[in-house]
Parts: sequence; C-alpha cells; structure tokens
Amino acid sequence: MGHSMGGGQVLNYIFHPDSPYQSSPPKFAGVLLFSPLIAIHPSSRPSKITVAAGRVVARLIPHKQRYSALDQKLISRDPAIVEWFTNDALCHDTGTFEGLAGMLDRGIWLEGMFSGNWVKSDLPFWFGHGNGDRITSYDATRDFVKGLEKNGGNVAFETYEGAYHKLSADLPETSAKFLEDVKNWVLGKVPQAEALGSQETAANSNIPQDGFVPEAKATKL
Repeated sequence: MGHSMGGGQVLNYIFHPDSPYQSSPPKFAGVLLFSPLIAIHPSSRPSKITVAAGRVVARLIPHKQRYSALDQKLISRDPAIVEWFTNDALCHDTGTFEGLAGMLDRGIWLEGMFSGNWVKSDLPFWFGHGNGDRITSYDATRDFVKGLEKNGGNVAFETYEGAYHKLSADLPETSAKFLEDVKNWVLGKVPQAEALGSQETAANSNIPQDGFVPEAKATKL
C-alpha cells in the first residue's frame, strides 16, 4: 500500500520496465494506493521555470537540500489533524534536489505510461482518492485508473466526496468509510478470510471486557 509520494513509488515499482520487481517479483495478493502522486494538483504544482532550474541544480549538487513547504491546511479537513501535522517535527518539508527531481520524474513517467513500453500486471489494484485533494491530482488518478481498465487491468476505484489528501485522517465519517473500504478489499483478497475471521472472534472472546490484554496473552494471539 502506498500513499501520496509512496503511491507513486509503488506504481513505478510494479510497472516500470527497469524495476527489480520485473526480474524477481514478490508474491503479492494485491496493491492499494490512496491519494497517489501521479501528478501534483495544478494549484500546488511548481512553475515550469522552478522545475527546470531544479533539474539543473539536481545534476550539479544532487544532495543539496531544498525547503518546499506544503500548505498544511490541505492535508485534512479536520483542524486537529492539521495542527498535529504542523507541529510534528518529522514533517519538515525538506528534501534533496535529487529526491525532488526523482519524485517529479516518476510522476511524469506514470502520466505517459500507457503510451510507452509499460509492463502489464495481473495484480488486482485498489485506488482511493478524495476529489477535494489539492496536493495530488484526483483527475490524474482517475485517468490512470481508466488507462488500466482500458488495458484489461483488474482495478477498483473509490471516490471520497470532498475529501482532502490524508484519507486516513480526514473528517471522521470519511476516514471511517475509507478504513472500512480498505479492510473489506484486503479481506476479500485473503485466502480463507472467513476462517481467519472465525479464529479472530474466538481469540477475542478471551480478552477481558476492560480491554486490557496481558503481554503473554497478546503474544499468543
């Protein structure tokens, strides 16, 4: 599963002819992407001059860092999540020129994938994207899904009305639906999912009602 830039990386890993996945693929049951970076939303996209200058700098001093801040208010419609993101020291909005150029190049390749020498995948794919996302492009995801469908891909696409970028932490009703959709899709791909569910129910019956699970019992479960 990949989100945002991670979603773009997952798609490149699966489809790019030069990916190690093509020579030695792990055994996957399916691939999930939400709000994937196939293209940056037009309102957040850097200018062509900035991109061109960045490519030159990336060749000369690839490890030089650049501060490239996101508008935190576009992360989620939940103010508490926006505040958490803003105050998280690990969300520093800093990357190397080489890393930023690579991110853009991966997106450009994905946008043109169906007109080039791409490798078909028989894996099932699930995409989720909010049509209110102004960080990554909902339209680019929708068009990519259409391309997969046109080429015989096994793909499902879920639109979250008005949702922003972080579907797992948007408004409570949106995030609850997103998590339910992901759970149902994953369990639908798991062999003997019903048997596993029965085992989980039996195991949970041994958990005290106060929710506390002793360490030994948690390890056993």
